[in-house]
Amino acid sequence: MVPTGTIIEIVLFKLIPRKFTNKTEIEMNEILLKRMKKISISILSLVIFISFWYILSIIPYFAVIPSPFVVFEEFVFLWFTGFFDVLLWQHVLASFFRVLLGFFYSFIIAVPLGLIAGYRKILSDLLTPIIELLRPIPPIAWIPFSIMVFGISTMSHTFVIFTGAFFPLFQNTFDAVKNSKRVHRDVALSLGASRSQIISTVLLPSIVPNILTGSRTSLGIAWMCVIAAEMIGIPSNQGIGMFILDMQSIGRYNSMIAGMLVIGIVGLIIGMGLQKLEVSILKWRE
Repeated sequence: MVPTGTIIEIVLFKLIPRKFTNKTEIEMNEILLKRMKKISISILSLVIFISFWYILSIIPYFAVIPSPFVVFEEFVFLWFTGFFDVLLWQHVLASFFRVLLGFFYSFIIAVPLGLIAGYRKILSDLLTPIIELLRPIPPIAWIPFSIMVFGISTMSHTFVIFTGAFFPLFQNTFDAVKNSKRVHRDVALSLGASRSQIISTVLLPSIVPNILTGSRTSLGIAWMCVIAAEMIGIPSNQGIGMFILDMQSIGRYNSMIAGMLVIGIVGLIIGMGLQKLEVSILKWRE
């Protein structure tokens, strides 16, 4: 029988990136200790959070708050059985589809626009007043406008998500182009590169890290926007934002909190997934 300690070390070793596999034994032990410390702190923080939540739920003044164990049971029920003939994961998928749609439109517009604006000063001077005027408007403030223009439809939600995701993507791309090293472009020009070649071979590789960072921020904002937009109204009966509002209106607070936790979990998965993608794409920086 393999000792428990050995199993843990094997699992942690699997979590170590390949770039560390050529380290000495002492360095590997240090990496293992850091990993164990990080995992231990994460587990401890969750235990503290759940404990505080449970204590809060047994205080008479906060009796309306369900305990974490009741919420977990409700989460399992909603995930596999559902409510009103709709499973919880179906609500999540419907919302996530709206997020991807809005993010897609913001990406294909914001990134090229930021790239050109950062490269061409005249376009930068032209766009800056408009961007600075619209940027402070919260995405939620666009909900009445979107309903007025598009009605309660998928397009109205897509527009709200677009407004939330556009500005971080545009600004990150614009700043990356502005901060790119002029000497690299000058060398490319001296070697006879055309402007299109400079953009494709010099600018684009240098701004990819900023675009990925902007994408992480934009997707996080987009996920928050879709929840707020769905609470106003959706054309179908599927959407995690609408689900939470419906559960609150009928007094099913355990279902409501289960839906809130799902939002947090999905947001966490999106962030971690994009972070892993960024690391894998940008290996050349290491």
